[in-house]
Amino acid sequence: MLDTINVVTVHSPYRTTTAVAKANTQYGNEYFLNNDQTRDYLLNHYAIGYTNFSTLSKSTGLMPPGVKAIFPNIVVFERPPAYQNVFYIPDNVSEQMSDEQLVYRVALPWQLYIAVYNPDFYLNNVYMYFMDAPLTSLDQNIYGPPIPNFYANGLLCRPNFSSMDDIERYSKDISGVIHSAFDWVWNNGTNHDLTESMLLLPKHTKDISSTVFGNLAESRNYLDKCYCTGYKLAVNQVKMAFSSWEKVNIKEILNYKWVPPCPNRHDLNTSDYINQVQQTSAYSDYLQDWLFEEYSDDCEEEIINRLDNGDYDVHNYVSFLISNNYVHPPSNENNDFSYKKMLQIILKEHNTLKKKTVNILYDIKKITEILGSVS
Repeated sequence: MLDTINVVTVHSPYRTTTAVAKANTQYGNEYFLNNDQTRDYLLNHYAIGYTNFSTLSKSTGLMPPGVKAIFPNIVVFERPPAYQNVFYIPDNVSEQMSDEQLVYRVALPWQLYIAVYNPDFYLNNVYMYFMDAPLTSLDQNIYGPPIPNFYANGLLCRPNFSSMDDIERYSKDISGVIHSAFDWVWNNGTNHDLTESMLLLPKHTKDISSTVFGNLAESRNYLDKCYCTGYKLAVNQVKMAFSSWEKVNIKEILNYKWVPPCPNRHDLNTSDYINQVQQTSAYSDYLQDWLFEEYSDDCEEEIINRLDNGDYDVHNYVSFLISNNYVHPPSNENNDFSYKKMLQIILKEHNTLKKKTVNILYDIKKITEILGSVS
């Protein structure tokens, strides 16, 4: 049985470069595969790696199904739709963490994980995305996970560990990286420090009822006002979102709408959108009336001072304008955000391809098509 397979570059005397596959067996033997042999191996083993002749191969360990690509410091794998528990503590880390931990059992669509690891096979970072179907193409769309502890680009905020045992218990190979990545996402709990990824769903979806957050009568009241509240949802909004999501049957999960991730860690469109709204006539037309209602406990002089000094919550006011259809909600400029686009960003950020001469993305495209035909 083959343990690893790697795409390598072969330089001929005629200055041409060819990408072929090099296989290493569990007994330490090494040999090259032609195109047909490479395809057969991929169909049976679902994994591919990229290296050059100077890179030492290492056993991957017992590989789970769904591995899509292996790079020198990144592994990509997918998981099918399933129910998963989300453990949520409605406090920030900086606050006194309460003993309250809420558990929500939610249905998930297809998930795509991109795990970044170091040369010793310790996990560094995890990205996760949702998909409508198994990964079969580089151009397939991916979506941001509306779950706490994720940034807008799908990057997980790294968890804290109570001891080194929580890190050392994984095997130091690709298999260990995959298992630790899954645990980081689902078995370390979440808190209220980071809810930006959850904000993207109602912010960039015109009809909240088409999403997993819109299954309760109160959903619109709780979540339509969160279009422009910066980078954070309120605790009650998070609770409402998950209470709604729990009502979704897994048989229906692929019918719901999701929104693409952002290319950057934070949704930079928020400030641009606010600036645009402030230039509209609607912004000034309704501001004074809104201030008197929003700050009804203030005297008239205090409200006029707020108006003159800009001493009010701009995000709440813009949410008011959106809720009353005085301005258009923000549009998501990343309507078609593909696996290839995000993969290129992640590979570049982590210097994965800095010494490679083969056409990696072309190879990935071919490999993905092969794997997709048997997934």
